[in-house]
Amino acid sequence: GFAPRSCGILWADPKHHQTLHPTVISWGLDNGITAEFDLLGTRDPAPFLTAPFALDLIEEWGGARLRGHNHDLVMEAATMVAEAFGRPMNTPGEMIGPMVNVGLPLTFGTTKDEANALQYRLLNTHGIELPLFPDDGGLRMRISAQIYNDRSDIERLVTALRAES
Repeated sequence: GFAPRSCGILWADPKHHQTLHPTVISWGLDNGITAEFDLLGTRDPAPFLTAPFALDLIEEWGGARLRGHNHDLVMEAATMVAEAFGRPMNTPGEMIGPMVNVGLPLTFGTTKDEANALQYRLLNTHGIELPLFPDDGGLRMRISAQIYNDRSDIERLVTALRAES
């Protein structure tokens, strides 16, 4: 639920606790659900501390509003990037959820190595993480929107792409 990676929320009916086990067990097998799941080594607790807030936020917004926000924002992002670089937006809006692939001009490159290099620069120079991959003779990027994103994130992306072009 919109928490950082490595955090999942699992509720299991107590009648299943005896048969529910983590995928990796170093010790604690058959010592109960708590012993098996609790000690997994060094771990950043931040995802677990943020999970309750994420669930509250989902409940506060409601599913329809959240999906609408994400769809509208990703459509705005795709349109802004497409217009900034003269690329067509080919996917109909009704086929887009919270993410969309957008083509980049050939000046950004055509190969996996060029995609990886641009992805690295976007992350390390501009603090922007998004997947890039070769497709249809050029590069495409997958833009995702979520409840914690807003228009300023799109503007930062367009500015960063212009700096890298």
